[in-house]
Amino acid sequence: MRKLILFILTSILLFVACTGQSEKEKRENAAPYIRAGWEAIEEGKLQEAKEKFYQATVICPNCVNAHIDYQDIASLEGVTDSLLDRYNKLLDKNENKAEFHFLYGRLLASPSDQRREYKRALELDSNNSWAYYGLGYLAFDRQNFDEAIDNFKKAIELQPDNARFYSNLGATYFYKGL
Repeated sequence: MRKLILFILTSILLFVACTGQSEKEKRENAAPYIRAGWEAIEEGKLQEAKEKFYQATVICPNCVNAHIDYQDIASLEGVTDSLLDRYNKLLDKNENKAEFHFLYGRLLASPSDQRREYKRALELDSNNSWAYYGLGYLAFDRQNFDEAIDNFKKAIELQPDNARFYSNLGATYFYKGL
């Protein structure tokens, strides 16, 4: 219980301290928490990693990579109602931001529901790299490798410094036999 209270207080302090910062400053301030999360994973401390990634999302709410890391570690227990509820609430608060449609969509069980959210993200921002990434992932799952390649390439074109996009493009080429 004491650990939970400390975690909540830290999150509140981080949120208050980060209000008014530029997006770049928020990303820079979140980076140590993301690195600490990955270090915790390497040490097998999954709960600590989850907390670090969560703190990174509090510091930088628009840092999609931090949210993905948090979602991935949190969903090791399965996509729980609380995780889905958290991202549904975030989507409600940010319904006009494409990134939050992507983040919510990737937690949905149904590929058609995921696709709907990724398409909504593109309606809001036709240059949203994450929506193309999500569509590429869905195409890959269907083994439609050409469509996956097109979507991953578009994501890379829009955000050429994102290693996740290159990794998935490479995997798609591998499975296609190229």
